[in-house]
Amino acid sequence: MEVLTRNEIILAESYTIENENIQSFALMERVALLCSNRIIDIIPKKTPICIYCGQGNNGGDGLLIAKFLRKEGFEVEVFVIQHSSSPSVDFQRAAKEVTHSLLVQKENWINPPKTAWIVDAIIGTGLKRPLDGFLAELVVSLNQLPNPILSIDLPSGLSCDGDFNGSPAIYARHTLSIQWPKLALLLHPQNMHTESFEVLNAGILNPELESTFVFLSGKTLAPLIQRRSTFSHKGHFGNLLILAGSKKYPGAASLCAHSALRSGAGKVSVCSNKSTLLAVRSQFPEAITLKEFPNTIRLYSSVLVGPGLDISDKSSSILRRALENFENPMVLDADAIRILATHKDWLKWVPKGSVFTPHLGEFNVFFGTDFSNMDGLKIAQDFCKSTECVLVVKGPYTLICSPEGKVFFNSTGNPGLAKGGSGDVLAGLIAGLITRGYSSLDAAKMGVYIHGLSADLVASEMNVEVMLPSDIIARFSDAFDKVIKS
Repeated sequence: MEVLTRNEIILAESYTIENENIQSFALMERVALLCSNRIIDIIPKKTPICIYCGQGNNGGDGLLIAKFLRKEGFEVEVFVIQHSSSPSVDFQRAAKEVTHSLLVQKENWINPPKTAWIVDAIIGTGLKRPLDGFLAELVVSLNQLPNPILSIDLPSGLSCDGDFNGSPAIYARHTLSIQWPKLALLLHPQNMHTESFEVLNAGILNPELESTFVFLSGKTLAPLIQRRSTFSHKGHFGNLLILAGSKKYPGAASLCAHSALRSGAGKVSVCSNKSTLLAVRSQFPEAITLKEFPNTIRLYSSVLVGPGLDISDKSSSILRRALENFENPMVLDADAIRILATHKDWLKWVPKGSVFTPHLGEFNVFFGTDFSNMDGLKIAQDFCKSTECVLVVKGPYTLICSPEGKVFFNSTGNPGLAKGGSGDVLAGLIAGLITRGYSSLDAAKMGVYIHGLSADLVASEMNVEVMLPSDIIARFSDAFDKVIKS
């Protein structure tokens, strides 16, 4: 699924109106009916609803949603916020059809009932600059209320394209995004303004726009699945070398090995210290264990470096030796990224097609700045283009950036992944997929999606609080099956 920018959405809506030969108001009615039907599913009928409408098309959506909900017997109060001297044409038409209160300034503010849901239809994707003045004060006031908020298309105050950050914006419990996910719903930290979102198909046509941004789904990944031949043997699926673990973090290597073994890789070898290897041997007899750095490193299909490795001089030496002697794509995770942050000159040895897998904190350490909306995205794209590598920035809606600068956002996963060891599982899975024959980019996309989907399957059976990274590995099989059947 494409993720369109604000200008691309405008083009798509115009294209739809022209090619379906319908009026823009009819399209607004279609969107409003779609949203009202979902609201009926989400909000109990006896619950009062307060809809706050701006004077643009998002506000027009809100007015028509009120009309449809009232027809279904909902108790709906509508507040129109007078913030523009030139309301949109479709808003004015909708306003003639819907009874509403007029909220002119903050002195007119009336708190909604404590039991009410708030529907935010103040400003959607058309916002071009941060909110200020009365609108900013209103948004702050709404956020301070205990009432749950449902936003239409985008929480008011967010930039559709993630162009700015730090200005007042609605914090929604849920967002109904029309036709496409919006960048602001996916990019950190603006994505924190809604606990969840869903995409509603309003039949808006895409005039064959080739978007830079893609929201991953099982259907997009199913064609990438590689089948095993009846006549295949372990040599056909590669040999992965894992350089991970330390006395303090022996579990990291075990989780990487377990995940890689379940990825389909032909052979998995772990090189680490004595205590780590003892843990690996006792848990996974399928893994090969090495006490010494292998002089035959060039013969491996792929190398994973970093999980639980620490950032000592010894670990730095291991990383440098691997970089200097290996030419196939590598997976660089955790402490490997932290070491490279202080040895940027070593980047010249990183093989093309390698995959970097930082979480947001490691991104900050490596690039010297926080990941922030489009600025962070540009840093990621520039890095991938200059190094010809793949970058996986882990977090809600984990993003995968290709060497060409195309960005894929993950649609799977849940807060149960916010535990030590989850990243080790992901690194092992991606490295294993590269080893068994997937391209670096496909392995990153598939690995991130399967990792998140497995976590979702676990969450369907147990509370996210008690999930463990090892539980995720146990559901890889079901996740792969689900992708294959997409």
